[in-house]
Amino acid sequence: MKETDPIQFAGLLLKYCQNDLPAEQKNEVEKIIRESPRLQQLMDELQHRPEMDKQLALISSFHVDKALKKVRTPRKKTYLYLMRIASVVLLAFFVVATVYFSNHQTGKPRQIQTMEIGNGKTVLRLASGEVLSLDTLSSSSEEGVYLENRNGELQVKSQSGAVLPSADTVLHTVEVPYKGTYKLLLPDGTRVCLNSGSSLKFPSAFAGKERKVFLSGEAYFDVHPDKVQKFIVETKALDVRVTGTSFDIKAYSDEELIYATLVSGSISIRGKGLQEREILPGEQLILDKVSKTSSVRNVDAGLFTAWKDGFFYFKDAPLDDIMKRLERWYNIRIVYTDPGLQKTVYSGKMKMYESVDDILRKFEKSGGLHFEFNENTITISPK
Repeated sequence: MKETDPIQFAGLLLKYCQNDLPAEQKNEVEKIIRESPRLQQLMDELQHRPEMDKQLALISSFHVDKALKKVRTPRKKTYLYLMRIASVVLLAFFVVATVYFSNHQTGKPRQIQTMEIGNGKTVLRLASGEVLSLDTLSSSSEEGVYLENRNGELQVKSQSGAVLPSADTVLHTVEVPYKGTYKLLLPDGTRVCLNSGSSLKFPSAFAGKERKVFLSGEAYFDVHPDKVQKFIVETKALDVRVTGTSFDIKAYSDEELIYATLVSGSISIRGKGLQEREILPGEQLILDKVSKTSSVRNVDAGLFTAWKDGFFYFKDAPLDDIMKRLERWYNIRIVYTDPGLQKTVYSGKMKMYESVDDILRKFEKSGGLHFEFNENTITISPK
C-alpha cells in the first residue's frame, strides 16, 4: 500500500476509524500515522469529533471498498444509495486531502520560516576563534581541553599537563540556535542544559577559589558540589553563587526581567543595585533590569524547568508571557490587535518541537483567539 494512493489509503483510514481492519493492516496504517505528526493530530481530532461519530454511524453497515468501486462505475442510481456513496467519498477525501495537500502543497506555506543563529547549528567557539559544529563533532583535543560529544552532550575535560587558566583567560563559548537546546558537562562535573538562543562562556579548567561561567539567555545548572570552589554564574545584571545545587536562570539580554528559580540546595544572588539575597528550593527571584527592583515568590519549579525535557508548561499564565516564550523558541514576532488579550490566562503542556502552526492551533481550539500569519509575524486578534 502506498500512502499517496488516495482512494486506497482513504478507505483504509475510514475502516481504521471504524476499528474494522485486520491486525496487519491496522499496524501498517498506525505506522504511517505515527510517521506523520500532522496526520496523527488530524486523526486524533477526527476520532473525537461528534460529527465524525455521526458520519461513521451512517456508514457503519456500508462496505467501503465496494462503495469506492461503485463511484468509479456506478450501477445503482437510487438517491439514498448515491448519497451514502458520496458520504464515504467526501469523508475519505476530507481526511486524505487535508493531510496530503498540507504536506505537498505547491503554494506559499503557512508555516513560519524561522531565522536561526549559528546557521541553525549548535557551535563551540574556541578561545582561538576557531568554530566547531557540535552537530557533527565526535571528539577533539583543542587548546588544553579534550572534547567528546556523547548523545547530544558535550563533555569538556581538562587535558593532563595542561596549563590551568588565569583570571584573564579567554573563554570558550557554546552557542545554541533558536528552536534547540544543548547539554554540556563542564570540567568540574557540573551539568548545564542551554535553552534556545542562549550562550555559555567557560574556561578549559577551573582554577583558584571560584568556578565562574558567563551566561546569556537561559540555562539549567546541576552544579557539582565543592565547598572550596564556589560555582558562579555571571550575567549582565546579576551573579548567582552556589557550592552545589540545581537551579534555572533566565537572563536574555532583550528582556526586562531576569528569573532565578531554585530546584534544590541554596543560592546567593547578587546584582547591580540589588542587595545580596538567598532563596530556598521552590522560590524564584525576579529582577527588573529597568527599575532595579526585585521580588521573591514561591513557584512550582517544574513550570520553569520543563523546557529542558522538551515541553512548554503553563499554569494560569498570561498570554503575553506564553507568546514571549514562543517568540524566543521560534524566532517570530507577535502583534496584538487588542492589548487586552495579553492578560488572558491559559494553562497547558505542549511539546516544544511541534511546529508553531500546531501550537497555535491548540490556542485557537480553546476559543477566543484568531491568528494571522505574515512571514515571521503573527497577529493575534479576538475571534
